Amino acid sequence: ALKLCLVQSVCMVSRAICSSTQAGSFHFTQKAELVAQMMEFIRAEPPDSLRTPIRKKAMLTCTYLVSVEPALDEQARADVIRGCLHSVMALLPEPEEKDGGCQKSLYLETLHALEGLLTSLLQRNMTPQGLQIMIEHLSPWIKSPRGHERARALGLSALLLRHFLEQLRVSALVPFHNLGLLVGLFSPRCADLWPATRQEAVDCVYSLLYLQLGYEGFSRDYRDDVAERLLSLKDGLVHPDPTILFHTCHSIGQIIAKRLPPDQLISLLLTMFEALGDPEKNCSRAATVMINCLLQERGGVLQEKVPEIVSVLRSKLQEAQGEHVLPAAQHSMYLLATQHCAAVVSSLLGSPLPLDSHTSMLWRALAVEPRLAAQVLGLLLEKMSRDVPFKESRAFLLGRTPDRVATLLPLSATCALFEVLSTPAAGPAVLELYPQLFVALLLRVSCTVGVQLPRNLQAQERRGASPALAARNLEPCSSAVDTLRAVLLRSGSEDVAQRMDLEGGWELLRTSAGHEEGATRLARAMAEHAGPRLPLVLKALACT
Repeated sequence: ALKLCLVQSVCMVSRAICSSTQAGSFHFTQKAELVAQMMEFIRAEPPDSLRTPIRKKAMLTCTYLVSVEPALDEQARADVIRGCLHSVMALLPEPEEKDGGCQKSLYLETLHALEGLLTSLLQRNMTPQGLQIMIEHLSPWIKSPRGHERARALGLSALLLRHFLEQLRVSALVPFHNLGLLVGLFSPRCADLWPATRQEAVDCVYSLLYLQLGYEGFSRDYRDDVAERLLSLKDGLVHPDPTILFHTCHSIGQIIAKRLPPDQLISLLLTMFEALGDPEKNCSRAATVMINCLLQERGGVLQEKVPEIVSVLRSKLQEAQGEHVLPAAQHSMYLLATQHCAAVVSSLLGSPLPLDSHTSMLWRALAVEPRLAAQVLGLLLEKMSRDVPFKESRAFLLGRTPDRVATLLPLSATCALFEVLSTPAAGPAVLELYPQLFVALLLRVSCTVGVQLPRNLQAQERRGASPALAARNLEPCSSAVDTLRAVLLRSGSEDVAQRMDLEGGWELLRTSAGHEEGATRLARAMAEHAGPRLPLVLKALACT
């Protein structure tokens, strides 16, 4: 009771100071100490229950003090925000009327006190950076596994964004540099399990789009037809049917794609990639829907960012647990490749060997459409032939027989070819490029007989591949033989492959002693079972 009386007294004094006509010139030298004491009172309250109005009164006191000079330093501001959020956000959900009107009233008043404090703190730094700092403090609660905490965090975010929008005064055209990051944080919450949270998430995105328009110079009363469509989509977010819900999320993604400046697109995508691992599966699914919508609508401007996108997508696949993530990531890779095929191929070729299962699946995603598959195969053939197949080690300088060590790019391209060829949909593209594929891989086999892996890959082979790695032989000649065999199988020349299997031809091709005999058996099998294809193959061989 004494503590409550003290807090109430300080609160009344603080309010009187703020209400004074001389408040603007008043310099309260002990302000920081008094705020720190209020925070001690707030932290002493149990975070999961609301028994007294102490935290409400203490937050009101801090709200009054925030507007008094001198301004709190950055660390003190952060302590106030974190402490108050921790004290209020974890409270149990709003009590029902049957639990007593007084308790519900105290709960609502405490929440309003927090809203007022955060708004006052934001008012002291009405810049995009100031807004981002506030949202960053709310971010852990926005992603909380507890629904009532997410609902409160989204409600507070919507309130702060509305306040920022209402108070926005732009004297010069400046970029809203963190728009993509903030939209990426809120938009996946449009599929939250709690319908109220979905509504608040849409309101947040709506405010952010209008903030962007404000920074572009549009007047405060301007109404944008595209942004206004967001409000009409809110009804679709109430529907329990997942099909309708995610269709609505796709529509939201289209609106964002139309209004987001090009320079904000990559930060939006990277933030949404983070949401792939969201423990709330609905939000993770919404992120995949919106990512692919953005790539489809705006992927054309992302060429320079392809390596970064591919790298992040690969890493997120290794972290994300949801079974929906891999198919969505494959579609993302497909959409990106339809617009920037060469950049995607080059970026994926930078993946470490041996290929992990996720990277293998990304390669296979590039074969689902024949025209794209033909492009990819052509690029991989070019990459495989661009560099020499091996380099001689320094042992040659010592007068010994040199060791031949495989070069990395052709080896990576060979492994990638195998993954693309493993996809049934690649069949038409393989038929189209059959002579080039057959000849290039036959030459690759011959050039890599006896060639060793680079030392770092040899060490990995000895240690054994982890479960996440594709179970394939990485040895240069063997990988080329496997890929050549895959060409035959995918092009309808199964009889040739089976004949080589029965005669041990593939094993002979892999060895120095039996290579010529293996090549002879392959030629015989081709003559017997793939005769009509030999003229084009011979023509391609003659051109090498």
